[in-house]
Amino acid sequence: MRRSWLPVLATLFLLILMWAGVPLLNRWLSPVTAAPLRQATPTFRPTRTPMPTPTGELSPTPTLTLTATPPAVITATVTVSPTGTVVPPVTAPVSPSPTTTPARPGERITPLPVLPPTDERRLTTIGSATLSVAPDFFEVEIAVETAAPTPVDAFEENLATAEDVLRALARAGVEPTEVRRVGFEVFTRPAEGRQGIRQPPPQGRTVTIVVQRLRFPVENEERLSEALAAATGAGAERILAVELHASRARRERAERQVRRLALERAYAKAREIAELAGLEIAGVVAVRELDVSRSEAASRNPNEVSAAFEVTFAVRSAGER
Repeated sequence: MRRSWLPVLATLFLLILMWAGVPLLNRWLSPVTAAPLRQATPTFRPTRTPMPTPTGELSPTPTLTLTATPPAVITATVTVSPTGTVVPPVTAPVSPSPTTTPARPGERITPLPVLPPTDERRLTTIGSATLSVAPDFFEVEIAVETAAPTPVDAFEENLATAEDVLRALARAGVEPTEVRRVGFEVFTRPAEGRQGIRQPPPQGRTVTIVVQRLRFPVENEERLSEALAAATGAGAERILAVELHASRARRERAERQVRRLALERAYAKAREIAELAGLEIAGVVAVRELDVSRSEAASRNPNEVSAAFEVTFAVRSAGER
């Protein structure tokens, strides 16, 4: 009996072994491909960045900066050869991409250096000068005065008398084109009685007075006396003024001299100030002429010419080029 069960048990064992081992053998012999690994979740690593501490100031509070590490995706392939040898996958090293952390609001930035100004230094001075011009002719003003009962008669008589004066001046050497009419005056006054005694005018009687003023130049004293005698003899009743004046040519020469003198004084003043400050004149930047026609000196003496200039200089340190 014992020998009859042994073949049966052996046969059962082989059947069980074949039923359970064939699937395992098929799975072991087939190639195995590993699925891609799950994408890693980015992690944040706190780092402590100390701020620079300047001399003489309190140390600032350290700031906490969060740096993100980018995720890395790794794909591995496992291959099984027909002989049963597993070939390990070849993977390239993964290097994290560089990251840049922008500056945060309120973060201290290194200051830029202060550059010197590019504009040149300036020095402004004013130079003025006044010169007296020697007169070379006389200016005479006379008055031709006439009186008549009516304004029309007074004007006609005055114009006729003025024509007589002009002819007399021409004989004395004064050309009619040089004589200028500078004004008229017309007014009334009560009539005078005999011997120049003023009396109350009967029934409001008055006379009209017309005064014409004439001006003309005379070259020298000799002709001046002749012209005055001729004018008074022809009907000019009054001599209003005799003035000394300089000719236009003399005034122009004097104006050129006074402008040159004013500029020289402005330069001398600027050079003196620059030397006191340890500087030197580098050049002229701008020149502006000032108006002196309404000054007190110009209105007091008509034979004086004046000039004034505002000059701006560029200056530099002594020895600088």
